[in-house]
Amino acid sequence: MSIVVYGLRLSPFVHRVKIAARAKGVYDQIDFQMRPEGDAYLEITPLGRVPAMVADGKLIVESLSICWYIDAKFDGPRLAPEEAEDLAHVSMLVRLMELYAGAGLGKLFQLGPAGDPQALSDAFAELNQGLGYLERFIGEGEFAHGDSFTIADAVLAPTMFFVPAICGMVGRTPFEGAPKCAAYLARISEHPAVAPSFAEMTAALQERMAAG
Repeated sequence: MSIVVYGLRLSPFVHRVKIAARAKGVYDQIDFQMRPEGDAYLEITPLGRVPAMVADGKLIVESLSICWYIDAKFDGPRLAPEEAEDLAHVSMLVRLMELYAGAGLGKLFQLGPAGDPQALSDAFAELNQGLGYLERFIGEGEFAHGDSFTIADAVLAPTMFFVPAICGMVGRTPFEGAPKCAAYLARISEHPAVAPSFAEMTAALQERMAAG
């Protein structure tokens, strides 16, 4: 089987896939490559976004779809719970991150420190609202759900990684009113499936900041 995943070092969406692959125990079976530039990448995926997976010639796009594929395709610890209630909770955490917290965080990043003050306030409020939703549903143990690593962790961890950095960039305090989320980030950052991605993103972020 030939599996290639194309990505960028600083993309939280790419690191969803890397984290899921490590948690599944199949990271070394996947060829993670940097995304080619320009038209060369569009020849691989017409979306032009990362990550993109080519598995035995079949193109799979969107990070969450790739994570589900890895979990279903390979033997190893299940990243998607079998019980309906547990699966619903994992899916809910993923969607709350994507639709609310992640959306607000993305707007803050796009605006940057020179952004319109009202737009920055609105984006920060959106981020805090999303983190508040997660605060209501996230687990208090090591993982986002239950007592084992799930796809929810693969999604939440790399996005939450950026909360302190982006909030600091725009002069805001991270995790206001979301102490459970802050504690979760501190715990999950030490997990062996997550720590290498955090190290890679930290290095890439430092390089970007140094380059201006």
